[in-house]
Amino acid sequence: RGRCFGGLGDPSGGVPDYDQFGPTVGEHCKGTNQQDITGVEKLVFLGDSVTEGTPPNLPSQYYRTLVEQAMRTRFGDIEVSECAGWGARTDDLMEPPHQQVLTCFPGVEDKRTLVVMTVGGNDMAAYAKDRLNPEEAVASATGAVDLLEAGIRHIKDPVNFPNGSFVVFANVYEYTDG
Repeated sequence: RGRCFGGLGDPSGGVPDYDQFGPTVGEHCKGTNQQDITGVEKLVFLGDSVTEGTPPNLPSQYYRTLVEQAMRTRFGDIEVSECAGWGARTDDLMEPPHQQVLTCFPGVEDKRTLVVMTVGGNDMAAYAKDRLNPEEAVASATGAVDLLEAGIRHIKDPVNFPNGSFVVFANVYEYTDG
């Protein structure tokens, strides 16, 4: 925290103490470093409106556009697909009617693939809108985590991706989500 986020305040003053969780923060201070992403041949975007892109930003300003440009610079002429959707929730990853994972990957994917996604914000908004009590909210959130894990398990399964896959669960917000 001090190396990358020094000067942002003292954890006792309201800034979250992420160091307690032992994150592996990259030397670049742009996030954690949990996987060595190499040899990408295909880039796929899944998730909600944060990934889909939202006005008033122009398409050239969407984070997925910027990531695509950076990945093309790093890996060359890669295939790019996008299955994200406005309002998407975690159930949209694997369950009908949207099945983003199965729509973008209808069979075995032979290309070494990087999946980048944001999802979960609309789930949280629905809990608030539906005024779930704490027990209902925890049960719903647990179900959402299970659905997210099912999608990631599918993507990380070497039977489905014999040449390998990587998943980046993106967070385009400032690290405290403040």
